[in-house]
Amino acid sequence: MGAAVTLMVPGVNGVDVMAGTAASPLQTQAVTASTSTTARVATSTTVATLRAANTARKGLTVFNESGAVLYVKLGSAASATDYTYAAPANGYYEVPYGYTGIVTGILASGTGFAQVTELT
Repeated sequence: MGAAVTLMVPGVNGVDVMAGTAASPLQTQAVTASTSTTARVATSTTVATLRAANTARKGLTVFNESGAVLYVKLGSAASATDYTYAAPANGYYEVPYGYTGIVTGILASGTGFAQVTELT
């Protein structure tokens, strides 16, 4: 039998986190969603709430239906200089698992729509 192996993964501020060992493996549980809610949200050069905060959220996707970059922010007041992801025209973004806060967006120019799907 081989020696025990410990899996270390990078953590916050350079501090590694022990994820498990051969003798004591990391326990995981699949996250499932049984409901989806879709919304076609009007977007422009004024900040729009793409989805309000929801503690029951298990996932969220945003599809940029416009012809301009959609700046998506996990938080309030998205802007061209303060955003989480710049979704190109016809671009798609999956919000990281576990984020349940407000999601906002603003277009670089013009008007358009964002197709938002929330999984709960």
